[in-house]
Amino acid sequence: MKREAYLGHCNRTLTWLCQFLRDVNPSDLPERLATKWAQNLLAYWPFEDLGIWLSYSSSHSFASAFFHGERLKPASRLELSSEGILANALRTGVAVVAEPEESLPLMFKDGDAPIRVLLMPIRGASRVKLGVVVATFSPETIPGGEFGALEFLKAAVVILGTLLEKFAEQNLRLESLKVQLKSLGGMLCNRNATLEPFLPDSCIVQKLASSGLPVLIVGESGTGKTTLARRLHELSQRKDEPFLVLDVENLPPEDVEEELFGSEGDPLRYGKLELACGGTLVLEGVGALPLGVQAKLVDLLEHKRFAKKDGQDVLDADVRIVGTAEHDLEQDLKEGRIRPELYYRLNAAKLHLLPLRERKSEAGRLVEGIVQSLSERYGQKKRPSKALLAFVARYPWPGNLRQLHAVLEYAFVMADEVVDLGHLPVEIQEAFQGKKRGSRKQVLMGAGRVKDEDFGEINRALARNRWVLSKAARELGITRRQLEYRVKKFNLWPKEES
Repeated sequence: MKREAYLGHCNRTLTWLCQFLRDVNPSDLPERLATKWAQNLLAYWPFEDLGIWLSYSSSHSFASAFFHGERLKPASRLELSSEGILANALRTGVAVVAEPEESLPLMFKDGDAPIRVLLMPIRGASRVKLGVVVATFSPETIPGGEFGALEFLKAAVVILGTLLEKFAEQNLRLESLKVQLKSLGGMLCNRNATLEPFLPDSCIVQKLASSGLPVLIVGESGTGKTTLARRLHELSQRKDEPFLVLDVENLPPEDVEEELFGSEGDPLRYGKLELACGGTLVLEGVGALPLGVQAKLVDLLEHKRFAKKDGQDVLDADVRIVGTAEHDLEQDLKEGRIRPELYYRLNAAKLHLLPLRERKSEAGRLVEGIVQSLSERYGQKKRPSKALLAFVARYPWPGNLRQLHAVLEYAFVMADEVVDLGHLPVEIQEAFQGKKRGSRKQVLMGAGRVKDEDFGEINRALARNRWVLSKAARELGITRRQLEYRVKKFNLWPKEES
């Protein structure tokens, strides 16, 4: 090959390689990766026919991934015998240039004019047989003739084999993680099955579950928002796919995008969207999403696609999004903390969970159901007393269902046959009976809903805790986000000293 022709060959090869690598997506399936490889190759090198067969097993069966040209037969599978020129090329890993009548009569149509055939086995770094590339060409049309075709395709197939092996490992790891998540979801006992009476109308839940629409679930902390989200998942066609939860509120804002979408810089670190693909992803505290992440989430909801952090490639993702919030997001919309397009997308299908103190008439059934489930779990038959049922109906339960379940489990362990008031934690009894200092404040503020006339109580709690919002919120029995909202609403910022 002359020097000019050789330099042209190198330049063409490098140009093709750069274009191909720009099109590569780490989440591509092998067939899609091979197709991109072939389409880019044909744009730079004039092969007349091109066929790719891939295999990930030790058998002699290869599934077709790509066809181009008129001479190759449209066979979906290629069964290889232990002999023949193609079997020998796969066994030795050596490329072969031959006439069509000498090779692969099952792969080519009869009656075509003789043309050169290049057989190139695809192998990864581990020398595993990944497939075979078959290309036809006329030496006059290929830069560098037969030598140029052989050298270029050899280099190109090495790249394809390396990427196929690497991406196959990544996809196998991803599928393994998804299988583990499915198994874990099936093994988790639904300890909150007794919350069914407190869920919204079952007909509405059933219709929303089957629709696949994104849903917003609003309710105070502990009202069963995640339980309802799981119920939507179990009633949908996605029930056999992963169910994942991402707590947005407790993540540093700079980490949210990577946790949700994954990172282009670390392809082995999968975002929750990839792991939940086909299933349901719950975003707890969806209103706390950074505005930039909200824009990407809107694109996902509308087009079922997303890009990883710092990535350019667009990935497909069929994921059902369920957002949860402790209060209606209308105020967040007015103050610019949530994008209108995301708000209206989620708010269209909204389910509201009432706090326990507003559903006291159903508390008795709930207690009996929880005690029954605890009896089955611990293997000890026990029942609640009438006094306990009356107490549950009167107590405000600032932690809602989550608090009630924890308190009843403690009382169940302490009791013999009848779960009574005396088995409850001491602080619960004292708070209700008014024996503990500050019990009125705990009952009022712990309910998680501070009235306008109680802003002085908030101000004093903030002063006692030196305006550390998280500490003051814990004392008041509300979340930090709820406290921040009330501080802004009542304009309770600390006054500057003169």
